[in-house]
Amino acid sequence: MWVVTHFGNFVTWLKGRFAFLTHVRSRRNTLIVIAIFTVFFIWTISRFMPHHRQGQLPEAPAYDKVCLSDVLGKWKQAAADGDVVIIHKPSEKSENPYLPFVGNGNVGVVATDSSFMHIALIQPSMKWLKLPFFPIVTAKASNVPKPREATIIDLKKGLVHQLQTYSFSHGCVIVENVIYAHRSQSSVLVQEVVVVNHGHSGIKVLLTHEGAKAWKGSTTKSLSFERTMDPSKAHYTLSHGQVAHVDKSEPDINVTVATSRVPPEMTVQGQSTGILRHLTVVHTSSLFGQKPAPRVNIEKLQEDAEKELRALVSLDSPESLRESHSTAWKELTETGLFVDPRHDPDTPSGLEVNTTMYYVLSSFPSRVNGASNPQAHKDEMEKLLHIPDHCFGGPPTMHSASLWPMPRTESGVTKIAALWQRLLEQNGCSALVKAGAVGINQAITLSFGGLQFSAGHFEFAANPASLHTTIVFRHIHLYEDMDIYLTVLVNAETGHAEKLLVKPVKGGKTPLYACEAGCQYDPVEVGEAEVTFPVRMTRPVTPLLYISHNKSELLELRKHVFIKDAHEESLKNHHVHRRAGLPAKFWVTIAFLIVGFHLYLAKLIYSECFKEKDIVRSKIYMS
Repeated sequence: MWVVTHFGNFVTWLKGRFAFLTHVRSRRNTLIVIAIFTVFFIWTISRFMPHHRQGQLPEAPAYDKVCLSDVLGKWKQAAADGDVVIIHKPSEKSENPYLPFVGNGNVGVVATDSSFMHIALIQPSMKWLKLPFFPIVTAKASNVPKPREATIIDLKKGLVHQLQTYSFSHGCVIVENVIYAHRSQSSVLVQEVVVVNHGHSGIKVLLTHEGAKAWKGSTTKSLSFERTMDPSKAHYTLSHGQVAHVDKSEPDINVTVATSRVPPEMTVQGQSTGILRHLTVVHTSSLFGQKPAPRVNIEKLQEDAEKELRALVSLDSPESLRESHSTAWKELTETGLFVDPRHDPDTPSGLEVNTTMYYVLSSFPSRVNGASNPQAHKDEMEKLLHIPDHCFGGPPTMHSASLWPMPRTESGVTKIAALWQRLLEQNGCSALVKAGAVGINQAITLSFGGLQFSAGHFEFAANPASLHTTIVFRHIHLYEDMDIYLTVLVNAETGHAEKLLVKPVKGGKTPLYACEAGCQYDPVEVGEAEVTFPVRMTRPVTPLLYISHNKSELLELRKHVFIKDAHEESLKNHHVHRRAGLPAKFWVTIAFLIVGFHLYLAKLIYSECFKEKDIVRSKIYMS
């Protein structure tokens, strides 16, 4: 009887379950069935994938590509800061094909195998004159697959790196060409071929150098000399010829090129590094475009080129060449700009600014710190840096897109350099331009923000209504003993300039004073600590900031500058173009709506899966 009773209860329970499954159209069951089917389908398909078959693995990135990525890693942060340009070959979608040009205002070249040497003519305007001489050595590993390649332009050190990575002998082989026109030795072009072999066996790298083969009418001879510290002889070649002057009324230019000899190949053993330094020295009869061109005896020209090359080849520490060059470039680019990556569309990016300044500075000589310049000449050029006249007298160049182009050829570099030379000379910067690369760098930095030297004081003459990007002006040279940092800070919410920060970096003995908004407020002494000034709108518009050693002169400005109004609030209500992007409140609202929607969806699923089950169960038992 007990068994019959329990059996009857079991049958009743089964009928209830069957009725539930039959009548309940629950989304929960549907979701469970779909999930089970999806998991089963993915598992079944995955069994047929190649990496599940015996002896097969998922395809990994090519070893040489991983090797190239590892090498490029040391430049990633500098590239993000706009101080380095990385260009893969072939170029990736996000990369701009900047020209890998190196120059020092005397010699220059695009760092590719098929590029001619160029010599600079500065007067009356800057021009790069093509010299039919191939200075670059081609280096390629032998009997290996095609390499992965990339080019790096180091804008702060004046270096171009050409990288090739090969997969070889269970390891990676890196062939790196480092090319630079020496900043302080204006006649010198250097190429370092560095081969790093991480493989287990030796590798052969083939070297070719075209030199003067395409230079019609030139003569080339091979020479050698004995080094004092090395028993082996140093071999080099001496090429001499002429190139036509761009001005047909001028005589042809005599050019002598001395180069160290290039061996046909270099072998680098496994787990070791090999280095070849190729030196090129160029001497011309018309250095820096001087008029009239100095009469230089051809024998004297060849003698000077040979003497300089021999001195370079005989250096006890050849690596000091790159060190001295990088130091000179670092000193040159101390003055400069930082542009916030979140820049206004009307303002060039930091990369555009840095590359343009790099090409311009590569086109002008360092007359202040050039090693070959007489000390008296250096002193004369140094004085010009302290006579800025009314530089810069034009509108801020940050709003002129045509001044920040991307050159594709050597003629493009010439156009940029000549354009800036003409612009700066026309706006009160002639003395700084005459001082060479150091002065030109200072002038371009001033021009970017409309910074200007006036009678006895320095002023920041930009219109606050047009400032929507945080900008740092580094090492602005105010007086002989005073450099400053000037920072424009933009409010992240409003997109308007909010504060000006002034900080001396080379303090002089004489105190420095500054005031804002037409000096309607008392001047403040700028000492060692950073001083903050608010950005005030004035009617009519006046310079944002005045700086001078003479406090009484700043106080005098109150009498001569007519201002109806000067306050900060007008910036908040002033109708100007804001920074591209949406305010934070908008994104908070969107996030709130997304979270709310998902909570509502979760509640709906819960109701369908559990509450409906309880309601149907109660209906079944009630029936």
